[in-house]
Amino acid sequence: MRKILNLVWFTVASLPLGCSSESGEGATGENQPGPHGCSVGYTDCAGVCVDLLGDGLNCSACGSPCAADQVCSAGICQASCTEPGRTHCDLSCVDVLTNPSHCGACNIFCAGGQTCQGGSCVDSAAGTGGTNPGSGGDTGTGGDALGTGGDALGTGGVDLGSGGADGAFSTEVVIEEGQTGQCYVDGIIEATNGGFSGSGYLNSDNVSGAGIEWAVSIGEAGTYALQFAYANGGDARPADVLVGGNVVPPGLTFPTTGDWTTWSTVAVEVTLAAGENRIVLSATSAAGLANIDNLTVSGAAVSAFDCDGGQGTGGADGAGGMNGTGGMGTGGTGTGGSDGGSDLADEYPCDGSTAGYDYVVDGAGNSHTVNGSGNYSFEEAYGTALGGGNRSILILSSGDVSSGAQMRIRENTVLNVCGTINVTGTGGGSDRSPAFARTASNIQIPHFNLTGVAQYGMFFREVHDVHLGEININGTGGIGIRIDNNPEDNCWGRCNHNTNIRIDNVSVTNTGGHGVETYGVDGLIIGTVTARNTTNAGLLLNATINATVGTVDGEDVATGNGYATFRVANEAGKIGDSWPAGNIHVGTVRARRGGRGLFCVSDSGGTTIDNVDIANTGNNSMLLENCHNFRVAAVSGTVDGGGGIIITQRADEHTPTSNVTLQNLTANGVSVDGRCGLGAGNVICNMSGNYTVPGGACLVAQATCP
Repeated sequence: MRKILNLVWFTVASLPLGCSSESGEGATGENQPGPHGCSVGYTDCAGVCVDLLGDGLNCSACGSPCAADQVCSAGICQASCTEPGRTHCDLSCVDVLTNPSHCGACNIFCAGGQTCQGGSCVDSAAGTGGTNPGSGGDTGTGGDALGTGGDALGTGGVDLGSGGADGAFSTEVVIEEGQTGQCYVDGIIEATNGGFSGSGYLNSDNVSGAGIEWAVSIGEAGTYALQFAYANGGDARPADVLVGGNVVPPGLTFPTTGDWTTWSTVAVEVTLAAGENRIVLSATSAAGLANIDNLTVSGAAVSAFDCDGGQGTGGADGAGGMNGTGGMGTGGTGTGGSDGGSDLADEYPCDGSTAGYDYVVDGAGNSHTVNGSGNYSFEEAYGTALGGGNRSILILSSGDVSSGAQMRIRENTVLNVCGTINVTGTGGGSDRSPAFARTASNIQIPHFNLTGVAQYGMFFREVHDVHLGEININGTGGIGIRIDNNPEDNCWGRCNHNTNIRIDNVSVTNTGGHGVETYGVDGLIIGTVTARNTTNAGLLLNATINATVGTVDGEDVATGNGYATFRVANEAGKIGDSWPAGNIHVGTVRARRGGRGLFCVSDSGGTTIDNVDIANTGNNSMLLENCHNFRVAAVSGTVDGGGGIIITQRADEHTPTSNVTLQNLTANGVSVDGRCGLGAGNVICNMSGNYTVPGGACLVAQATCP
């Protein structure tokens, strides 16, 4: 893989003889051709212009490459870049302020006709002047409506401008936890161990990929020092530092400080571009990060930046006419009706194209890259790509993620997993998932393929505007997909709902728990749930309202227990004190073998199921218990063999069953038992087939439906 990267680097980074300085490595818009046809500072090596001071394939002399574990710095092959202002990119040490192949960061390429000035790609004729702030990035165009009646949800990216109102930068800024410039932590802010400054410190989750993000505004591009104040009472904890999503440099280590109340510092120099810069510290071991007290950024002109995209704490005028960093343009998806709209997977096909993605993970085995750089394990590369919000990510390769990992997806993210994530090991911890999001919104996952032993295949908590496309989960230690609102803290799912959740098609096989479970969702659209050999329910809706489901198709679901291919529970479909008709609308429920086919329980209802096709279940074909305004087979249905159909209640636990309608069914080889003492409005009507009615049943079929 390294050889491939070197070839790519060589063809992009070198200047052919006679080429203008508007493209290729070292183009600044200022250099003029030298005596041999190359720009000043470049040498003709076999027909290409190279920088002998920093070219890893021609270090100090043409045809003199550095070893695979070295870089060329000051014309010498050595372990790291030693020249001030030079950044390690592949085998070379480059000036990211002027290099159009690594403009602002490694592998950021300027388009033809552009030069790299101050770490930003600008049109050659634009110059570097200008006293007015940049105009800011264009906002996104917003999501298309997904259904025939769906509205688009907003205009997408936010215009962040050039960052900072007029005001004085300083040469040093200290960013404490929870202050302007400290954006998020995959963990908590706490004050348990003494000796810290400010109000506490940042304690990350103990998983690989756990991160902390800061934002700063830079008035003058150049080299800046990052100093992390930390305590570490355990073994040394390694981490990556990412600037703009790129690792610079890898392998920062936080040695032990002896105990958790003894504080020390580690520092590293990085190159920061003018304007907003996002800095992420990301754990590269399962122990997570050391406890971080604060980040100090020192350099020519720096201030803390508002993480939400507002203006910074002061800054000079922007570089002339440059666009701001805002306007990611991913937009929001529409909330459209279930009767129309294209699937998300069609909008983001797995066709090998990387166009339009901010981060691309590729590779094989234990060697993976992010945007063509690095040499990571799959889990490291995946965690690096997920390192912040406002990004689109393509996972082309396949690989392993440990079962103890909690890989967090943040706001405004498109995550397209075209490879396969395989979860391995027996790691502990709660809420572990290779696709985890909490208190986030505007997440789109067009494709997701998972195998292995995940605690949760996908886990979303307290989220909004989430759209899942084609999801394939084969084997988990627990639940395939769970979407909840932390129900114990939110009226057991009945308040502070998750909102606007859509799943186009999901296939779940061999799970240790439910296939798909929701708890506390208001506004749910599901195309198809295909469940095979799930230990518990295929689709379980708890305390969920305003839901539309196309098809639930289960085989060998909930074998030997009381769950069902489709189950509603815990006041699903209930709004206030009533169960509005069709609040949950399901097109088809199909069940074969397993436990129950259909189960309504614990004061749930407000549900209409158009078609049922149930056969040979090991438990009840249907159990409708303390269920309300629940209509089965509104269009048609068949039940062949297996357990019986029961309409009943538990009088001492919930409201008596009411307004249940069982209609248009052909039932063979089963009993239909409408029990005594139920509430009002229950009806069985328009039944056919060879079924039995137990003696003493009080609710018997009518010839026609009222």
